[in-house]
Amino acid sequence: GTGLAGLGRIAGQRIETNLVTCVSCGKCNRTCPLGIDVMRSAAQGSAMRSSLCVGCGHCVDQCPVGTLRYTTHVRDLVRKK
Repeated sequence: GTGLAGLGRIAGQRIETNLVTCVSCGKCNRTCPLGIDVMRSAAQGSAMRSSLCVGCGHCVDQCPVGTLRYTTHVRDLVRKK
């Protein structure tokens, strides 16, 4: 987990949370295997960056309204092309 989190930091891993308004259902927090408070960032509309996050995407999959999206610097560059 520590190695994956380190690689994620280098890659600019983050969970974007400003796609639609968060409904504060808490599913993202309940599904996170590392207990990261994703919902706090989502409710504020700010990107969730955590040194604990390993990028599993469970929070993104569980969001019922599509507020969350997993991304990295590399994915951002590919999308721009």
